[in-house]
Amino acid sequence: MKYLISLSTLFAIIISVISPTSAVTLRGTASSHIVDDAVAGWIWSGMGEYNSDSLFGGSGHAGGPGAYGAYTIKASHFRLYCSEPSSVSVAGRMHKGGRVKLSVDGTPVDVAPLVRSDDTVCVADISGLSSGYHVVQVSPEGGWIVVDYLEVIGVEDNHGHAEDNHGHAEEAQPVDGIREGKYKIVPRHNDTRMFGSLDGQTVVALGPDSGRYGVVTIKSNPDKSCTIASTVDPKLVFTMSTTAVNSGYSIILQRNTDIPAARWYITRDNEGYYSIANVAQPNYVVDVNNDSLLVDAPVVLWLYHGLPNQQWIITPINGGDK
Repeated sequence: MKYLISLSTLFAIIISVISPTSAVTLRGTASSHIVDDAVAGWIWSGMGEYNSDSLFGGSGHAGGPGAYGAYTIKASHFRLYCSEPSSVSVAGRMHKGGRVKLSVDGTPVDVAPLVRSDDTVCVADISGLSSGYHVVQVSPEGGWIVVDYLEVIGVEDNHGHAEDNHGHAEEAQPVDGIREGKYKIVPRHNDTRMFGSLDGQTVVALGPDSGRYGVVTIKSNPDKSCTIASTVDPKLVFTMSTTAVNSGYSIILQRNTDIPAARWYITRDNEGYYSIANVAQPNYVVDVNNDSLLVDAPVVLWLYHGLPNQQWIITPINGGDK
């Protein structure tokens, strides 16, 4: 039997053989790319790595009811690829297959009914999303599923923060002139509150614009990053936690360690407001959770979007200088 292969198909095959692979692999055009399950940015709760030759990159994430995976995109169109096998074998145990549930920004989205198979298929093709960031969350129902990858189409820019063709914003560039000293950090969306640790040791939240718990010590590092320390216990510094908060990360206080998660890039926009990004994850900035105005409102790390709950006023205290 003879097979006819077009020149374009042959060219694609050759390119796929000679090109190096990466965690994020482009498909189609620069505005369409694959977000594999193994890339940074995914948040997995109860879903573990699952290896199979039938999956993109040889791996996916599998889990059962109560588990989920979430990823934040900045695009108006995406496709989700999963499999709904009859059963899933993990760590020597066999689990009954389930169905895929999908939500976008907390709103359930219809998923195509699938025939039971180990093969990865497109379970949802979602377009027409509004401009801005969207949280895509996938979870199993009635049994186990395997999440393979997202295809993100039409990645948007970032309101002046340029993005590369993998959809990640460029690293924040620190401002000059933040000198060592004591400061208060006030959110733009409510200047009667202060960022800090309410007990000086653990809880990172908004407090009233008074008292020592809202005062921090900022110290510059040779790489132009900063450390932000508690004035209650100067040995404790604000650090990005590995604990996920929906699609963000907690901020904790821990002993000063020379790790990227304990350092911060402080940037300033044209209006004079500051953004505070973590060196370990420069796309994630200090954010007042859910735009809350309340005392005790959690302060977390969230993907940059530039709205007022991610903008801060930094004011020196007792001789500190900007």
